[in-house]
Amino acid sequence: MLETLTLDADSTTLQQSAEPEVVIDGITFEGDKLWKALYPSLIDYSKVPPGYQMEPAIQITDSKRSQMTVGLALAEGYVFQAADGEVKCQWVDGNGSPPPSCISVVLEDPGTCLVTWTREPSSPSAVALRFFCRPVEGPEPADPESVVEGGVYLTFVVREEIWPEEVIRYLEEHPPDLSAASGASSSAQEDLDRMKVFARLLPAGQVRYELFRSEAPTGTEFELAFRVRRSSVLEFDVEIRNLDFVYREKLGNPEEVACEVIHPAERMIRSELSTLFGDHAAICRVTWTSEHPEDESGLSCSFNLIAQLAEGQSTFRPVDPTVIEPPRCTNGICVG
Repeated sequence: MLETLTLDADSTTLQQSAEPEVVIDGITFEGDKLWKALYPSLIDYSKVPPGYQMEPAIQITDSKRSQMTVGLALAEGYVFQAADGEVKCQWVDGNGSPPPSCISVVLEDPGTCLVTWTREPSSPSAVALRFFCRPVEGPEPADPESVVEGGVYLTFVVREEIWPEEVIRYLEEHPPDLSAASGASSSAQEDLDRMKVFARLLPAGQVRYELFRSEAPTGTEFELAFRVRRSSVLEFDVEIRNLDFVYREKLGNPEEVACEVIHPAERMIRSELSTLFGDHAAICRVTWTSEHPEDESGLSCSFNLIAQLAEGQSTFRPVDPTVIEPPRCTNGICVG
């Protein structure tokens, strides 16, 4: 069960406490395959078609928040790989680096760790982390998939943006019907070949996806994060369920949704991102094409889909998916 504890983002308790505000527990692996992690306490897998690998992502939306701690707890039968009491962890940054200084990881017991993001002047806008795991019994896994990309993933994304007053005022006057969220998504998602994610915009300037089983703590959001191997194609739709909200057209191409890559800062050269309108203006069809299979190191990319009131002028960025391309090769072992 996902436990969410909401604390005052300005409080001294939040800045000093190691207690997690979010606990993602019962983490297991599909068919005991360590490269196919499942997070049933967070993600409603009845809304995830086969073949989509989703990972947890926490988005920091409040500039006053200085810290965020997430607990990761493995299901019985699995433990984190560790050395000298420290979890084996990797930053998926294209270099196979250790976590940046804004991230700390504490091993509470063999199957539980606490991951803390702390605000620093030089904190990256997006940090995708990989935590190595293994079965309780037997040696560390040696099969290529487990060695190269196996384990649990978690991403922190910093996106501190105040939506336009026009948008906030409209949402306050026309709040979404969250009580109907579950039924709407299950009945509407009939095409199992493509994933459809339903997003509701909240008056506080946040997004709630029907994919997640719980609300995130104040000043944060649960965001979309997909893992895709090199030389693969990822496709999914994100539909805004609020009436009168649509995606904005890309300048010069009315068939494309306006999109902005926020991480990495440099131009993408290894993959292609397409954001086309779906069946109507409130649906964005995202296609991520992973290229250059000779690349060996893993990468992550976070991007905004830009929306607006159908009859308004103000644009804003409510949807911020992250795509994680795991390593293809590690220590001379390659997959894909």
